[in-house]
Amino acid sequence: RCLVFAARKTSAARKRYQELVKIFRGWLPTGWTSIEQEGTANLVERQFLASSTVSRALLSQWTSQHATAESLSRYDPSKDLADLDKEIASKSAETKQLAADKGKQDAAVAAIRAKADAFKVQAKTERNREATIRASAEGKSQVAREEIIRQAVEASRAADSLDRKAAEMNAEAAKEAPKSNEIANQIERLEAQVDSLKKAKENIEGRATAARSQSAKATADASAIGETIKSSLNALASLRENASKP
Repeated sequence: RCLVFAARKTSAARKRYQELVKIFRGWLPTGWTSIEQEGTANLVERQFLASSTVSRALLSQWTSQHATAESLSRYDPSKDLADLDKEIASKSAETKQLAADKGKQDAAVAAIRAKADAFKVQAKTERNREATIRASAEGKSQVAREEIIRQAVEASRAADSLDRKAAEMNAEAAKEAPKSNEIANQIERLEAQVDSLKKAKENIEGRATAARSQSAKATADASAIGETIKSSLNALASLRENASKP
């Protein structure tokens, strides 16, 4: 409407109108009146600008999707995973060694306690022998009883010695047992650390898988947008071609 109004004025606006008509004349069929040319030019211009806007928006989307795909494809956790594997292997080996050490320590404590138990059995045997010897003194002469008492005392002393050895063995076992418990605590801490490292590895692998999937999707989306861009550019070319036909 502004151009129509300008066409009716003898001013700079009319001059501008004539220049614009010249610009669009190459696009429009020949033989039309100036007002018809003006209306068609405006229509073609609007169509062209609308298609151009769509094309630019699509191109922006295509660029964004390609950038996203490229960024995601660059995510390479191989070094982090290798470091985690190395640390897991190291701690697992340490755990294995500690488990072997604990086995030896447990065996040593068990052997000491077994000795203590054996001394206790021997001591009980000596106590029983002492009682038997003392019982045999009944009805014997004084001289015979003295010998029997001597033998009973020897059995009692042997039993006392064996009880002391058993007590010493139990004391040694009590001293060594906490070492095994300490090793068990170390193993428990290491196992917890290994579990934590494995979870961290799983998380990284999950992120890597997600990144590959998202990169593939972004690439596919970009390809689809590319086809749409082709169609939009073909539409623009068709508009130009149709506008230039007589």
